[in-house]
Amino acid sequence: MPSLKSTTIVQRLIDSENDNKFKMSGSNISRIMDIGGSWNTLRIGLRLAFVQDASATTPVTGTPRFYFGVGNGSSSPIGAESPVHFVGLYSNETEWTLKATGNDCYGATGTTSGFDFKAMKVVDGVVTESASSVALGSVSAQPDVARACLFIEIVKGSPFTVKLYAPNDAGTDTDTNLDAFFSVMEESTMSALANYALSGAKNVTVDESTDGTLNAFQCSWDRTLQKVEISDVAYARVN
Repeated sequence: MPSLKSTTIVQRLIDSENDNKFKMSGSNISRIMDIGGSWNTLRIGLRLAFVQDASATTPVTGTPRFYFGVGNGSSSPIGAESPVHFVGLYSNETEWTLKATGNDCYGATGTTSGFDFKAMKVVDGVVTESASSVALGSVSAQPDVARACLFIEIVKGSPFTVKLYAPNDAGTDTDTNLDAFFSVMEESTMSALANYALSGAKNVTVDESTDGTLNAFQCSWDRTLQKVEISDVAYARVN
């Protein structure tokens, strides 16, 4: 895991409104939830955009890692040298490139379809990932114009299951407004957004009693030239 830099705040004007965002550059976010670990099904949503950099090359090589999910506390979160306990998803595509449709989004190099995310856990810095991937179409690279959404749903059990609800390849060049974002957080089954798809469930074996209660939202991005700007974070105890 990389050493972390600070996450800062940036303001952008979108649709004539100021949007204050977390700006991640080799950094992370970790916040203990007010529901703590008292959940059976947890849904987390992000409204975000990735940021092109004039000095950065495309494609982005070396398997860029964006993590999001739930962890134990906030002292050693995902992205730190030795995260205590984390369960969620991370990007697993070798290269990201700007798509040909106006350079408005990042996607997998050499394909017009999805790129890989894997369900995973980390215990004391040791990563265990799911055997197979889930596919994300692409993500916005227009921080002044379009905010895409990523949603994760984690269900406790033996094993835990993890699902991703995210844009397919047609859905990232249109801004998702706040009402639409929250509509997904509130529905029983994630389906409200056009050009989004719900993945199948991926299994992760988890032992909270041994490894620590999962009570904090966490995310991390390991690149510094390409940034991530997060407009909104929401979580919901589905049951």
